Order: sequence, then C-alpha cells, then structure tokens
Amino acid sequence: MQRIATSFFSRAFVKSVLYTGSGIASAHLIALLAQPLLTRVYSPEVYGVMASYTAIAAILIPFSTLSYGTAIVIAKDDWEVAALMKLIRLIGLSTSAILLLVIIIVTFFEFHLVSEDIPTLVLFLIPLAVYFAAHNASLNQFAIRTGNFKHKAKAHVLKSFSINAAQLLFGVINPVVLSLLIFKALEGLINNVFLIANKKFRLIVKTLPAPSKEDLKFVAKSYKDFPLFRAPQSLLNAFSIQLPVLALTYFSDSSTVGQFSLAFLMLGAPLMLLATAFVEVFYGKISAEINSNSERVASLILRAALILLAVGIFIFSPIFIFGEQIFILIFGDSWGEAGNFASAMVFWFVSSLMSRPAVSAIPSLRLESHLLAYEVIAVTLRGGLLFISFSHNASAVNAILYLSCLNALLYVVIFVYVYFQAQIRVNENRLSDS
Repeated sequence: MQRIATSFFSRAFVKSVLYTGSGIASAHLIALLAQPLLTRVYSPEVYGVMASYTAIAAILIPFSTLSYGTAIVIAKDDWEVAALMKLIRLIGLSTSAILLLVIIIVTFFEFHLVSEDIPTLVLFLIPLAVYFAAHNASLNQFAIRTGNFKHKAKAHVLKSFSINAAQLLFGVINPVVLSLLIFKALEGLINNVFLIANKKFRLIVKTLPAPSKEDLKFVAKSYKDFPLFRAPQSLLNAFSIQLPVLALTYFSDSSTVGQFSLAFLMLGAPLMLLATAFVEVFYGKISAEINSNSERVASLILRAALILLAVGIFIFSPIFIFGEQIFILIFGDSWGEAGNFASAMVFWFVSSLMSRPAVSAIPSLRLESHLLAYEVIAVTLRGGLLFISFSHNASAVNAILYLSCLNALLYVVIFVYVYFQAQIRVNENRLSDS
C-alpha cells in the first residue's frame, strides 16, 4: 500500500498535475483579463450571438466524438489508439456533414429554429467548429496518454492568448460578430496547430500505425460503452450547463444573452478554479477514508462543505450587494445588467461550491446511478421553471433569479443526500465491526 501511495504521489505525477492545473488556470486567467478590453470593443448584442453559438456548439460537440476520445488513454496497444483517433475524426466529419446539410435545409426553407438575432453565417460556423473539436479531442487525449502534459498545457495557454488577442485586434478594426466568432469556431484547429508544432509530439503521432477497416470496427465494438453510456451523460451535462443561454436565446434578445454570458463567465471562473483546486486534494483524501471504512467520512464531507460555503460567501458577497456597480466599473457603462444577472446567480454559485465535496465523494460511495437520476430530474425542473417563468412574462433577471434559487435548493438536496448516505455507511461499518 505504501509503495502504491509513493508511486501515486511521485514527483512525475505531481509535476503532471501541476502542469495541467497551471495550464487550465493560466488559460482562464488570460480570458478573464481580456474581458474588460473586449467588452469595451464589442457590444452586448455581439456577445449574445457568441454565447448562443457557443451553447449550440457545446451541445453538439459530444456527438462529434461519441466519447471515444476517453478510450484513447486506456487503450491497450498503439494500433488501437490509431484506430480510435481515426474513428473519432470520421465521426466528427460525419457529424459535421449532417449538421451542414440540416443548416442548408433550415436556411433554404427559412425555418426559425433559433433566434432571428443570430446571423445565418454564424450557423455555418458550427459544423466547422464541431469537426475541429473532434480532431482536437483525439490529439488532446493522445497527449495525455503519452505523458505530454507540459506541452498540452503550453498549447492550451497559447491557444487562449492567440484567440483573445485576435478577437481584440480584429474587434478594434471592425467590432462585428464575425470578428469575435471566427476564432472561437477555429478554437480546435488553433489548439491542434500548437500541439503539432512540437517536433517531439509530432514524431510520436507519426509513429502510429495506419489502421485498417477491421481495426476501426474492432475498437468501435470493444469500446461501445463510451458512446452508449458516457456520451449521453456528456450530452446531458452540456445541455444542463447551456440551458439558461438557450432559454434566453429563444425568449429574449441577443443583448440580454450577452449580459448573462458575461456574468456567468465572471462568476464561473473563480468557482471552477476554487472547486478544482479543492476537490483535487479532497478527492484523494475522502476516497482513502471511504476505502479504509473510516468513521470520519460524513464529518469530513460536512467540514469541507462548510469551509467552501464560508469561502463562497466571502468571495461572492460583494457581487450580491454591488453587482451592477462593479460590472459597470470593470467592463464599461453598457454592462450594468450583467451585474444584475451576477447578483441573481450568487445563491446558485455559492451552493454549487458548497456541494463539491459531496459530489466528489459520489464515485467512492458508488452512487453514480443516483447522480444520473438526479441530473435528469434537475434538468427537467430547470427547463420547466425557465419555460414557466418566461411564459408568465417574467423579466430575464427575475427568471435567472428563480433558476438560481432552484439550483441552490438542488445543490443542497444532493449534498444532504450524499451526507446521509455516508453516515449510513459509517453506521453499517460500526455494526459489522461489532
């Protein structure tokens, strides 16, 4: 056991975690620092179109890989890896072709499946983004498999810097939707360029054998659990995350969507960084406690949740009280409504942060099926609430406030459920010991 722990926390492992974490954090920091500049160049309407585009693309991207990308890391042999990478590219190409055909039909017959504020050209960028996202997923997973964490992190940072710099430069010249969106659509391609630019990584990719049709059929069948189980869950997660943007896109205008998207980005970034940093440490500890049948499992979950609750209240309280003024000061006079959205979402984000210790304990407590059922119910309730709110002519800010309160309740429910499940496990262990 000691040897396993030593191996797990080896210097190479710690460096890999640091490279990955610092790459993600740096890329998000670049995006955050760019926002006060971008919001003074682009209007809320333009931001809204980008948010609507991003939401649609995020939901469609899971179809472009069918979650086969994750299998690259666990594949047994190089020929399986090569076959999986080619299979992903073919699925991505097929998905993009189908999307392009659907968009052509929708455009030709003038079906209004999305807001009329979204230009037709934006829709044609979606198949392009989906294909490059599929290709990028295969290369990223291969980089993880081969241990190229430092290079992967560097490519992620360079991509973020390049995209934000290009959006700012082209926005100064001509601040239209295309100036902001074209680089977002090419995000996967740009990341691929920086990955392949590394000579060592490029040579490793070239050493992969050319897969046959039989190889493609074999890996598609061998790893069928990924499209059957992981892909639907990824789709559900993407839909759940993008649901507010989709609702606002349908019921409101692009300016309102843009205001919401900025608020969500600015609150979501610190939440993600805090949660990721905390959970990476907590997950290992809680898993070890659960596996050793410790009596401290429930108390550890509760203590960690209370710490994160206090941190969340401390960080987000100024936004709750002075949201509009803070956003006007940082992002410009046009973005006051984004501050109102941010104030409305504080309950949502604080409770989400508080629930992370409980959610991270779910795999070790073997509650994954319970989580899937919870997510289905949660998405249904969120969608129903937004539909009822807008159907009764609620303002966009009020609709998001209602959603925020519902999300807070849902996060408290999942926390309480996991906490009591952990307590039941402790009680069962006591009985078995006696």
